Amino acid sequence: MPSRNVETLLRLAGEADYADLTSEQTNRAAIDAYSPSFTLLEPPSLPQAGLFHGRGEWQAMHDRMRALWQQKLTVEKRWDIPCENVVAMRTTMEWTANATGRSASWPTIELLWFDGEARIDHIEIFHSDTALILTTLDDETRAAAAAACDPSYTTPAHAALAVDPPSPSRNLLAYRAMQHAAEFEDDITSDKSRQAMWDNFTDDYEIIEPASLPHGGVYSGREEWASMNATMRSLWNQKVRPLHVWDVPDDDLIILYSEMEWTARATGKTVTFPAVELLFYTDEKISKVEMFLQDTQVILGTLEP
Repeated sequence: MPSRNVETLLRLAGEADYADLTSEQTNRAAIDAYSPSFTLLEPPSLPQAGLFHGRGEWQAMHDRMRALWQQKLTVEKRWDIPCENVVAMRTTMEWTANATGRSASWPTIELLWFDGEARIDHIEIFHSDTALILTTLDDETRAAAAAACDPSYTTPAHAALAVDPPSPSRNLLAYRAMQHAAEFEDDITSDKSRQAMWDNFTDDYEIIEPASLPHGGVYSGREEWASMNATMRSLWNQKVRPLHVWDVPDDDLIILYSEMEWTARATGKTVTFPAVELLFYTDEKISKVEMFLQDTQVILGTLEP
């Protein structure tokens, strides 16, 4: 039985036109589903970057976005977390830039918080690779977006630290044990953290990292993960503060919503940003991870002098 929050999303899907995400039809359907206090957080490197409050600001952002791209969206999966009035939605997006005709397609995670009336109150967007999106644009638009980019980040009020459910799954207990054994909030790339993760991965573990990053790609097995991790920690010092650990036992899944801090070793530049990780479990060990960092372009910027 879907929750009222999922029913809102199903109704929105029926009224919108996801084959044309920026159409007036989709626009009207979205506004009807939003609460009066609705807020949207878009990645800082994109031309439509920022935190938008209310339907009016969202409309202005939406107009800016559809002036740049034709967009399609396919909903693949919805994970309902009714105890926090949250739905995590995995989609595939395809954007075609109006000026260049260049297209790109990628997976996205949308986190949707709902109010007491099952209206959408907050949305955060996690594209798998914002640097990929920017390649569809012309040079002038990309340069303007880069000049306007503000990578500063403050944890939104709705994303404050949460508590675990009263009856955690064995997967969630395994995650908390790994977290206790590691030192994620001090140094996720430390030997102690690496060992804790190694011990909690299956032999055929797979991780998908954003392609634009120096350590981007798909890595199969713990040895490949260790090699990727060595590359990553040669470039950055990293800290991770888990804020929400959403337990989805029916899919053997933990959805991890964190605040990350990455400092480039070569330049000393630091950025803080949110991230979503999909942690799939097999026999209480992590068998697959998909990474959704808020903005890969901002991360790449720390490497530049």
